[in-house]
Amino acid sequence: MSLPSQSLIPLTIVGRLPHQQYRVLSLLGRGGTAIVFKVKQLHSGQIYALKLMHADCKREAFKREKMLSAQMHHPQIVQYIDSGETSDAQFFLVFEMLEGESLKDRLIRRGQLSAVESADILGQVLQALIYLHSKGIVHRDLKPHNIMLCGTMTHRQVKLIDFGNAGVVTQAEANLHQQMQSTSHRCNETFCSPIYSAPEQIRGASPAVTMDIYAWGLLLLECLTGQAAIQGATIADVLQTQCSPAEVRLPPSLYGHPVAQLLWRVLRKDAQQRTRDASVLYRDLRNLKLQTLDARLHSHGLFAQSTQQTDLEITQVIMNQIHRLPLPASRQMIAESRCH
Repeated sequence: MSLPSQSLIPLTIVGRLPHQQYRVLSLLGRGGTAIVFKVKQLHSGQIYALKLMHADCKREAFKREKMLSAQMHHPQIVQYIDSGETSDAQFFLVFEMLEGESLKDRLIRRGQLSAVESADILGQVLQALIYLHSKGIVHRDLKPHNIMLCGTMTHRQVKLIDFGNAGVVTQAEANLHQQMQSTSHRCNETFCSPIYSAPEQIRGASPAVTMDIYAWGLLLLECLTGQAAIQGATIADVLQTQCSPAEVRLPPSLYGHPVAQLLWRVLRKDAQQRTRDASVLYRDLRNLKLQTLDARLHSHGLFAQSTQQTDLEITQVIMNQIHRLPLPASRQMIAESRCH
């Protein structure tokens, strides 16, 4: 989908922000649920990112993301600043402005990353997950688009963004946010990115930390190889692969290296057999001798064949359209759930 003219973008919210608190400077991007602007807060002069929710966003979904974002304070998680409502009842959230590029952009620009760089980036993502999971929060939308790389190569800071699909898992958190928990199951605006979604998430299972662990493993594999681990020409193909009992295939270049054992632990299709503890995973990742892996990756073919696919990770699949799919499911049944 093409973006509107840059000169026209500010007109979409100029004059609609309460008391003219923010001035729109430029468009940063847009997605399935929101448009993001670079803005200046007038009373402080600070520069922030304003996430303007689409007009069809329900109040419950907005309040849910706001409550989750406001309670998180961690160096690897984007900092929530403010929220509000435009004069025509369109919701917005304000976050710190991140200078850098997304992991998606880095992969497009560079392709395969070194093992050391991959471990640094995904290690910081694990630090964010350790924090989130300790609070009973599951991100449920880990993908290269939602990982920002800030700073320099020697002082890189990774920031996890976009908690619009996050869920609550622990009883303590569920009691604290009972309203948020209940609305998350009623809300029709819950999305997933099928390339990075665990099988049980596609089926509509309740939030679980193992969903993030599975997506994290796919991200690590993609950084090491330069290719999305789950591929297909259509959404139906991707769903079929994710829901199949066949385990995620690793490239031969990883065989015999300890990283393969780590990946097999986090990419099990059966969530009960998958590693659950992000802190244990972080410790094991740090103990790997990844310097020896780069030579392997460069001297072996990564995959025998490359499957041509659309950019499915940016295709948002409405969860309530695929909750009814059994696991495993036939290709015909999955094809019927394809988004148009």
